[in-house]
Amino acid sequence: MANETLAVRCTDIGVEGMRLELPSNVVSGCQGTVRLHYQNQTFELKVRVARIGPMYCGLEFVCDSHAEKGTVIHLLAILNMPRSRNQISLVPRIDASLNGRLRSD
Repeated sequence: MANETLAVRCTDIGVEGMRLELPSNVVSGCQGTVRLHYQNQTFELKVRVARIGPMYCGLEFVCDSHAEKGTVIHLLAILNMPRSRNQISLVPRIDASLNGRLRSD
């Protein structure tokens, strides 16, 4: 929030988005990016806060092109491989101060 990087735990991920355990307060509708690092690959996905619960938030992927949707599908294929589980680092960047606009960093 407000130019802060949050390290969180992803509890579910699919084609439409992901669910994160998130102790901080976020604002519904905020947009940002999630960076996922796996081995020598980095996936940067645009997201929007869609749902908020007591200790979680649901992010939906914001895909502006077929290529971006393809990136999500490629990521899910990698995550579906048995040896890749528990080896992903998530670094979401959600910035409520930009009124729903994506951060440029």
